[in-house]
Amino acid sequence: MRITPLDIQKHRFRRVLRGYDQREVRTFLTSFAEQYELVVRENHQLREELAALKARLREHEEKERLLQDTLLTARAAADEVRESARREGEVLIKEAELKAESALETARRRVAETESRVVELRGLKRELRGQVDTLLQRIAGLLADWDEVDDTSDRLELLDANRREDEADDAPANDASNG
Repeated sequence: MRITPLDIQKHRFRRVLRGYDQREVRTFLTSFAEQYELVVRENHQLREELAALKARLREHEEKERLLQDTLLTARAAADEVRESARREGEVLIKEAELKAESALETARRRVAETESRVVELRGLKRELRGQVDTLLQRIAGLLADWDEVDDTSDRLELLDANRREDEADDAPANDASNG
């Protein structure tokens, strides 16, 4: 059974002969009751503080748990983002490698086509040079023939001119003898 300060103050002892001094007992009990009341109040106050501190502790523990959960979630999200970025980077690298390989293959094909065209053009150049050389030889031959024709023509003209002169010289003499 719990004893309260009021129980102490209201408690009455039996009277006996030759007992204790009632006034001294009363003063002692009053003083004790007041001190006990202070202890009870302090105890009550400490219990309330303890309850409040326990509640705050639970709040802090809950916050700590939430923070730990959040931290774990953030770490998992960061790991996921990092892994996703790594995979995306790998995909981009592979795409770039494929594009580079395709561009390189296109360049190789164009180089091969260009080299083939150069070989073809060199062949055409040789063929044209041969045709030009043949044409120049024909033209040189024709020019030589024309020079001979011109020389012959000049000689014929000279001969013809001489013949006409001779005929012109002979013609007045013939006309005088006939006349």
